[in-house]
Amino acid sequence: MGYSIVSSLKIIDLKIFNIYGLGGPVASFTSKEKNNWNSSITDIEEFSDNMKTAQWSFQAGGGIEIGKFNLDVRYSWGINDSSTKLERVNNNLTFSIAYKILNL
Repeated sequence: MGYSIVSSLKIIDLKIFNIYGLGGPVASFTSKEKNNWNSSITDIEEFSDNMKTAQWSFQAGGGIEIGKFNLDVRYSWGINDSSTKLERVNNNLTFSIAYKILNL
């Protein structure tokens, strides 16, 4: 499970198509029984333990909107180790195609 706070900026805004850039932080959490994210956040110690196991990264990319279709590419740079035993950082390249159902 991951959460991101990504800001986008329209570079070209035309009626036919739009080109945009985006960037921001991303936090990914492993879904386990130990991580009880649905409980109240009043237990600061439990919340702190869950945050220590999160994988943090920074994401940047861009895309194009053509009508109701989106084509998007993003690269994510890992900030912390994804595994303390292997000492590896989580870097990802993501391509996506989307179709807008609602125009909100």
